[in-house]
Amino acid sequence: MRKTIHKESGICTVSYLMPVELVVLVRFYYYADKEEVAHSTSSEVIHWLVHKGLIKEVVGSEPTSTCYDITQKGRVHIRSLCAVPLPEQKWVPAVPYEFREGEENGD
Repeated sequence: MRKTIHKESGICTVSYLMPVELVVLVRFYYYADKEEVAHSTSSEVIHWLVHKGLIKEVVGSEPTSTCYDITQKGRVHIRSLCAVPLPEQKWVPAVPYEFREGEENGD
């Protein structure tokens, strides 16, 4: 889903990172070779991350090459995702048949 504001109606739809964009952002955060990450990623994903301010253009190893690096906003986003605790599975006892709501007893 992408954030879109329609000019006529003013209606705004919310945008979320898709899994592929999240994986790319994590790679920019953790990998030292940013040029390798950029070259192995689709330009559409790169442009979207730049547009959202999660990565930025920087000068590559050669003056004519363009490379990208994660921004402070991107770092904060990854850190906040890493701070979310993993969900825990809990067993819930089944409700006995005679106490279920909305069902008639076999009377």
